[in-house]
Formats: sequence, C-alpha cells, structure tokens
Amino acid sequence: TPALAVVMPLILRGLKDRDERTKRRALVIADNMCKLVPDVTEIQPFLPTLIPLVEKSIQTISDPEVRSVASRCFATLQAADKADRRRFISKASVVDLLQEKIPTAKLQLVSEVVIDYVASLCACMSACRSFELAEWWQCIA
Repeated sequence: TPALAVVMPLILRGLKDRDERTKRRALVIADNMCKLVPDVTEIQPFLPTLIPLVEKSIQTISDPEVRSVASRCFATLQAADKADRRRFISKASVVDLLQEKIPTAKLQLVSEVVIDYVASLCACMSACRSFELAEWWQCIA
C-alpha cells in the first residue's frame, strides 16, 4: 500500500540509527504496523529487509527493555513471514474445475475457447485478489 511505502524508509532508518530510543520507536512502529495491516500479504515484500535489521537489533541492543521490544517485533515479523502468501490459481486448474462442474450434456455446447477465456478471467481476478461478486459477474457474465 502507499502508506507502507512511505513509512518503510523511516522505519529502516530508525532501525539503522545508533540511538536506542530511536530504534525502540522504529521497532514499536514496525510491530504495530504488522498487527494493523489488513492483509498480511501487503507487508510481506518488506520482510526480507526488516527481519535482518530487527534480528541485529536483538543481538546488539544493550538496554533489556528495548531488547524485549525488539524480540516482540521479531516474533510478529516471523508470524507475518510464515503467514499464507498469495496463492495464485493456475488457468489449467480453473479449466479442469470448469470442465468438472459443467454438466456433461452442456459441456458439448461450450467451446474450448470459451472455457479457456473464462478460466483466464478467473485466474486473473483471483490473482488481483478481487472477490466481489459484482465484479466477477461484470467480468465473466
């Protein structure tokens, strides 16, 4: 999201700062950001950069309170990293599903081109994480 793109450089700079108070603030923001983001897949592109910096903070920070904040942030980032990533459905699996669900008598009336086209649309809508019935109806009907 645009908000993450704006905040992320600030968090990264805060984590690279020498002052432990600044690191603590950056860790708290990163921790809360992970918890508040509506879809975990939005933050996952930033995790390969964030996790090593937080891990380094755990190892180098001398203040036990800030270290505990870093540990809590690290646990949250790990949970976000292990969360279900976007699963893209393949067009071939949609074709198989359509052929399975269309009754045999009507399958002969539907051409392979139409099935292929509808499968492409379904795969694309799924990849875009668009699951509103109205959008699907407008796109496929």
